[in-house]
Amino acid sequence: MNKITNNILSGLLIIAFFGVTAVSCVQKSNVNWNLYSSFTLEMPEELMIGLAVTSHNSEESTIAVFSSFQLID
Repeated sequence: MNKITNNILSGLLIIAFFGVTAVSCVQKSNVNWNLYSSFTLEMPEELMIGLAVTSHNSEESTIAVFSSFQLID
């Protein structure tokens, strides 16, 4: 799987599940969605979802804004 770099943070990220296949796509230009990764994942009957951010540097703090978060069943 690819490592997410800082240039993706200014765009949009979507993660979708199709059966046991998870697909993530990024959009940076408000035009095209680009496949970022896909993998197989067996999902349990009950699932807990969370969002997190890290600066990856203990000397620096970071700020993030999560907007338009949706869970669609």
